[in-house]
Amino acid sequence: MTKHPRVRMTLVFRGRVQGVGFRHTTAQLAASFPVAGTVENQADGTVKVVVEGAKDACEAFREAVRIRMDRFIRSEDLAWGEAAALAGFRIIH
Repeated sequence: MTKHPRVRMTLVFRGRVQGVGFRHTTAQLAASFPVAGTVENQADGTVKVVVEGAKDACEAFREAVRIRMDRFIRSEDLAWGEAAALAGFRIIH
């Protein structure tokens, strides 16, 4: 069985994404996927999510966040990169 390479996905969500439980919900959703990463409010009112795992797991996690938090998200930016061996998933305060 071939091991899927780990990738890094960076998402920046815009909209009414702060003060609505976005970080907490994102961290809860991450527990359901084989991913690691962080979620953090940004000074400009956006929320940044960095997640690492197999590409399909990252994409499934992204879709779960989008479905769950759709009413708060106006837009998002997505960037792919190389994984840096993150472990666990945490909220950055």
